[in-house]
Amino acid sequence: MIRFRNMVLAVFFAACALPGMLLSSQIMPLLKPVPQAVHITPVPLNTTPESQPIIREDQKWVVVAVSEDGSSQPQLAAVWGVFISFGDRSNLTFKEIYNPHAADTYGLASQFNISQDGAVDPRFSSALKQMNVNWNGTILINESAATILRNWLERGLTNTEALSSTSLPQSICAFLTVPNVERPQTSLPWELLLSGGLKTDLPAAQFTGIGDQLLQASPAPFCEVISIP
Repeated sequence: MIRFRNMVLAVFFAACALPGMLLSSQIMPLLKPVPQAVHITPVPLNTTPESQPIIREDQKWVVVAVSEDGSSQPQLAAVWGVFISFGDRSNLTFKEIYNPHAADTYGLASQFNISQDGAVDPRFSSALKQMNVNWNGTILINESAATILRNWLERGLTNTEALSSTSLPQSICAFLTVPNVERPQTSLPWELLLSGGLKTDLPAAQFTGIGDQLLQASPAPFCEVISIP
């Protein structure tokens, strides 16, 4: 009697366990996390990290050229307004504001002075405001820095004799007419320029970035020089 009861219980438990085993075999795979497919985007071998963002805002700069005649105070040689606009083809315009052989409309020569730290006299900056132009910055360049820049431009120009007899803005415009493949493949020697007599109140990265952008652009910017009549 006892043996019979045990057999019945064994059959009963087996009958109860079998559905549970079958059900778990179907549910457990659903509970396991399914590996997600990882999409890998191939990276070109020639990809380089992006540098400073390209500046596309129009710029208005004042370029002040000084001569060094051996005196303690450099003499005002020329003043140019530089107007830069960006587009499918950028535009670079040099407008002559002062030269010693023309009428000094804004009285710049009498207000010109450079402090010991190389800054332009505030009175000179105030005189420039008579033009009603919101200048983004001022660039001061002496003869040493101008020579460094001319020597670099000569590498892309064939008629170097004409280069020495023209103003620096005219030399830059002439350089921009040279096909890209014939221009120097290296950027301007900015470190040498900035340590050799070129000073600016513009952020260095902004100033050098825009300079390289204009000189290496394709198509080259439209460049013109507007001289005092």
